[in-house]
Amino acid sequence: MQYVKIMPIILVLVSSFAAAAPSVPSLPADDNPVAMTLQLLASSGGTLLARLFVQCDFDSAALSGAYYEGFSNPAGEISFELSPGSYSVDCSADNSSTPAYDYYRQDFTLDVPAKSRVPIFLSQVSTLFGSVSNNGSFVQGSQIQLRCAGDISETPVYSVTDEYGSFLMKNAPSGDCVVYARHDTAATSTPVNLRVGQISNVDLQLEYALEQPASWLNSNVYTAILAVLVLIILAYLAYRAKPAQVVKEKQFVAPHEPVKQASHPVDARMSAVISTLDEREKSVVSYLLEHGASRESTVRKALMIPKATFFRVVKRLETKRIIRVDKHENRAVMRPTKWFLTGKQDEA
Repeated sequence: MQYVKIMPIILVLVSSFAAAAPSVPSLPADDNPVAMTLQLLASSGGTLLARLFVQCDFDSAALSGAYYEGFSNPAGEISFELSPGSYSVDCSADNSSTPAYDYYRQDFTLDVPAKSRVPIFLSQVSTLFGSVSNNGSFVQGSQIQLRCAGDISETPVYSVTDEYGSFLMKNAPSGDCVVYARHDTAATSTPVNLRVGQISNVDLQLEYALEQPASWLNSNVYTAILAVLVLIILAYLAYRAKPAQVVKEKQFVAPHEPVKQASHPVDARMSAVISTLDEREKSVVSYLLEHGASRESTVRKALMIPKATFFRVVKRLETKRIIRVDKHENRAVMRPTKWFLTGKQDEA
């Protein structure tokens, strides 16, 4: 009988020890790995984040797609090995008793082997799910922004509704916040209280037209027309001042500055393709349809997808011929494929 009572306790201890084992990133053969320890603390109060499930993504010029998964120890620490270098790190910490992530830190710079033990402060976060409608119909492509009292982050919390009018904000700030929705000239907002580690729901109904953006647009149109007229006059004067023999200069267009395409309507064929995608794939495609060709880093930060996860989403969408990624120097630009937009084969 004593054996029967003790066995469940032993099994729990063994499973906890196994879960705490880190997933060490694969290292190049010619690198000498360095033992590193991160101590995780809450940005508010400095509380040790002990016995939480931790996920970290590591990205550097030489290593991409490396990650860590495991439980922090009673001192709030996680240990692993990395090659020497400078890394951009995204980390989340989750309490299994809550339905969503509880702590998050994005773009933390880790220098290896500057220090073997590094403290890292994570912010309390929540998850927000919602929808946008207008006159009873869900609205695709609505721009969503979240503003919270006391949030000092320089990166805005931003999202775009999918073809079902839905949006999802993971790792959003917690506290008293206001959700803003905008589509064309219609907009609305509503207050929401976001709790740490919890999932909140909000339904937004577009109600009123934006007058200020319209006047802003008109003033900028007039400014643009005036600027064009000035340029035409200056060009004419320069042409009159040139000698009879004119050498035509070759125009240079920087390859890393792509021309963004206008937002593209979604037809029945495109909707059928989108319906086969998962939520993160849909969010990337919706963003590109709304904003046109965009840099990978811009899309990832706008949608708040961890780097390693975003890399895998992009690879899947490329394999499905829905997007293409053009790389120029150190910049990667994403855009929908011609096959996805029109059903025709992309040009080589």
